[in-house]
Amino acid sequence: MVSVLMPLQKLCNEDHDLSDISVFLIGIISTCADLMELKYPRVATQYIYTEIEAAMKLGGLRAIREHQIKNGSSHYSVANIAPDDLEMAMNYVGQELGVTLFKVVHEIPLPLRGKEILLRGIEALLANVLHGKFSEDQPHKLLDSICEHVHLGLKDLETRIKKCPERVRVNKTDKI
Repeated sequence: MVSVLMPLQKLCNEDHDLSDISVFLIGIISTCADLMELKYPRVATQYIYTEIEAAMKLGGLRAIREHQIKNGSSHYSVANIAPDDLEMAMNYVGQELGVTLFKVVHEIPLPLRGKEILLRGIEALLANVLHGKFSEDQPHKLLDSICEHVHLGLKDLETRIKKCPERVRVNKTDKI
C-alpha cells in the first residue's frame, strides 16, 4: 500500500485537473470492487461503495479515526447512532431508503418519473425483501404487520402535523 501511495502523492503534486485525479481514484476503487465481486457476487460492490460514501459523509478516514479515539470504539456510524438505539436506527434507515429511492428515480427516463413508479419501486423492494429474507416465516403475515405499523405511523404523523405543523417536515410535491 505504501508503494502505491508514493506515486499517488506525486500525481497529486503535479499539475493535474481535479477530474483527472478523481477518474484515477474511481479506476482504483472500481478495480478493487470488481476483484471483491469475484469472491462475493452481488454483494461486494454495493458494500464497498456504501462504505466509501459513509466514510466521506463522516469526513474521511482521519475523521473516522478521530471519532474512534474520542469514543473509545472501533465502530463508527455516519449517523452517530448509539448501538442500542433501535428507533433512531430504524428512522435513519427509512430516511436513507427514501433519499435513495428519489435519487434512483432521477436516473430513469423522464416519462417514468412520477408517483406511480415510486409506489411500484416500493412494492418491488418489499416483495423482494419479504420473499428473499422471510420466505420461511410466512411473508404475508409479516406484510400485514408492516401495514399495521405504517398505518400507525401515518396517524402519528397526522397528529404531529395538526399539533405543530411548522416542526414537521413533509414533502407534498406531486412531481419528483
